[in-house]
Amino acid sequence: MTSNDLARCDEEGDLGITITYNLKWDSHITKIRSTANKCLGLLKRTCYDLPDTRVRRALYLSLVKSHLSYGSQVWSPETATLKKTIEGVQRRASLWILRLKRGDLTYVDRLKKLDLLPLSYDREIKDLIFYYKCRYGQIDLDIDIFTPTVSSRTRRGSSMYLQSPYCKTSTFKASYFNRIVHLWNLILKLAPACTFVTLGSFKTFLYKTYKELLTTTFDPDLPCTYSLYRTCACHS
Repeated sequence: MTSNDLARCDEEGDLGITITYNLKWDSHITKIRSTANKCLGLLKRTCYDLPDTRVRRALYLSLVKSHLSYGSQVWSPETATLKKTIEGVQRRASLWILRLKRGDLTYVDRLKKLDLLPLSYDREIKDLIFYYKCRYGQIDLDIDIFTPTVSSRTRRGSSMYLQSPYCKTSTFKASYFNRIVHLWNLILKLAPACTFVTLGSFKTFLYKTYKELLTTTFDPDLPCTYSLYRTCACHS
């Protein structure tokens, strides 16, 4: 039996997500942004005279945004630059959907008019919904990796709040297992978990909360304000 050196693989595609040797997502984001821009360009060329805004919106959601949302729990961008890179696709798409020129309406006003959320908000909602499904047995995934917080009075784990994991690297700090702890704990502060009786009620609460944040918090020129919380990599 002879030994052979294994060839080094810097990146590999798996279920439509490009995974690199160092778990950075720049390569994957570059690819999905390119694909989404090509799809948007195709829509602009072939559906130039399409008059119905609702149809153009539906085409964007199904053919463009789907590329920018698939599997975001895995590859959610870490840096402000990557966040703005992805958001730029929806900025241009919103102009096409409403048949506007740059400067006619602000990005926030376009989102409100189309009943859309920033892609950064959309990714956080998907993070939270995925954890909710795991927590309540709708997805078969062991959540024992999340440690409940310890009450100062009882010294026993709380049934809802999660303890922030210790992060040695910036890569793990930006991972789903760290992001979701901050998001989930903050959501519990906004509303008691007992109000989330069903997945439907949880989704309704999330979309209502994030639509309010679109008006009160979102600043397209400051990517750090995309987040509901303030502990993302952009703030470090």
